[in-house]
Amino acid sequence: MLDFGYIEEYNSKRGFGFVSTTFQNKELFQKGTFFHITKIKRKYPDLAQNLDNGVYENICFWYETDKKDDKEQVCQMWLNTNDIPTQYKEFITNNIEELWLNLSRITPQLLEQITIDLLGLDRTEELKQTRENLKLQKEEAEQQKQKNNLSRRELRAKFIRERTQRKLKEVYLGLPIHLADRVLWVARRTRTNPLSHIPGGSDVVVEYHDGSVFGYDWIKLPSVYIYTIFCNAMGYEFKHLGEKSQVEIARDKITKIFAREYNNQDERSNVPFEEVWNSTSSKDSPWKSLKRFDHKSR
Repeated sequence: MLDFGYIEEYNSKRGFGFVSTTFQNKELFQKGTFFHITKIKRKYPDLAQNLDNGVYENICFWYETDKKDDKEQVCQMWLNTNDIPTQYKEFITNNIEELWLNLSRITPQLLEQITIDLLGLDRTEELKQTRENLKLQKEEAEQQKQKNNLSRRELRAKFIRERTQRKLKEVYLGLPIHLADRVLWVARRTRTNPLSHIPGGSDVVVEYHDGSVFGYDWIKLPSVYIYTIFCNAMGYEFKHLGEKSQVEIARDKITKIFAREYNNQDERSNVPFEEVWNSTSSKDSPWKSLKRFDHKSR
């Protein structure tokens, strides 16, 4: 394996040291690649003398490795690029260009210096520009992906909104807009009248002055049902009061009453509510107005 690096450590007493790696996985070569002084003395005796004197800062070289005792170590080295055999230069060039074009790997600190030394300044600038272009393309692709994901989320949100609006329109068709999200539908399990558990009949929505809004569905006799609820809420004495007094109490508590009549659930979604009683304009009691609604619906 061919590589390039700086001498990181050298033991002059024992004659060995470690050189950094440029192309290899640094996690596997944390300490560097092993070399022995004998490899240097043969080709570069002056360098060997400096190492033995403890001088090895800023010394770098190209080197080839082989395995001995299952450990990578330097078997050949070249101080200058021109000294590298021609058959090795093509391999090194491919490695260098691959590093420049591979965005998934961090560019080694020495890469620019190595590229200039081996391929020249012009080719180095070309590779740098190509890498920047690839970065921009990757960023644009990621931005487009985010936009697409956002678009899908927006489309889903729009679909949910439209579906909710359709459902609201079906359930609250004809009601004032401000009531659409305020109606509390009274659960059927709390209702004791067996008729309230049979589909069909009427929906009745009662808006109170205190801001509460209650809805009742599948009501068979709205006038009787609402009167019974109001009597239970007001207490036993209420039903013994005169009609005028009952109307005054009802006006004091209730704002408006809305109702609609239908035969089945499919029909329900197309039948709008209508205002049956209004505390400011209706002269009769709410239950009388609902009774007229009962007769009209039938």
